[in-house]
Amino acid sequence: MRILFRERVNRILTDIFKYPLFVVTAPMGYGKTTAVREFLKYRKIKPIWVSLIASDGTMTYFWDRLTTQIGQVDKNLGEQLKSLGYPVDAPRTAKILEIISNIEYKHNTVLVIDDFHLADSPENFNLISYIVREGIPNLHIVLIMRDMTAIRFAELTSLCCTMTLHSLKFEQDEIEQYFKLMQYKSSPGEMEKVARYTGGWISMIYLIIVG
Repeated sequence: MRILFRERVNRILTDIFKYPLFVVTAPMGYGKTTAVREFLKYRKIKPIWVSLIASDGTMTYFWDRLTTQIGQVDKNLGEQLKSLGYPVDAPRTAKILEIISNIEYKHNTVLVIDDFHLADSPENFNLISYIVREGIPNLHIVLIMRDMTAIRFAELTSLCCTMTLHSLKFEQDEIEQYFKLMQYKSSPGEMEKVARYTGGWISMIYLIIVG
């Protein structure tokens, strides 16, 4: 599947570097993961990418995936956090926050947690919110999820930026560009129909082309 470079979407995603927490939320098939991945690639930033696609919803799985991926970038840090175990109490939480906060992030460091809706327990979100509240320079967390209704984001309003399907959905000019990218000839009338029928949902746009 060819990927269209969307300057409009990338401009919105630059806010990742302005906030400690950036949330991308939309139903399946709107290109959330692709948009974030391609933006970071364009900015030449290698993120700490945690995929929860196979999550069983437990805190153990979440902590194991998180520390394993951190270990891919910083082996000692990953092992240190993994050995402490999930922060189930205040002392352990304080120790983990101390370790993370004492690191000097010289450049923009982006931690992406993909499919966070599969592990959006209060405990997991509390851990994220504790890190966000530390206000660690150059550390930015991106949560990619389908639904955020179960998450209490109101308490992080000033520390968080949100991107929804209204920004992710393809506008008519982007649909036209995508059809050209896919080497599919079309008329303005057809593009208008596609935009109206799909509502900018890229998965449906793609199926229309291949179908």
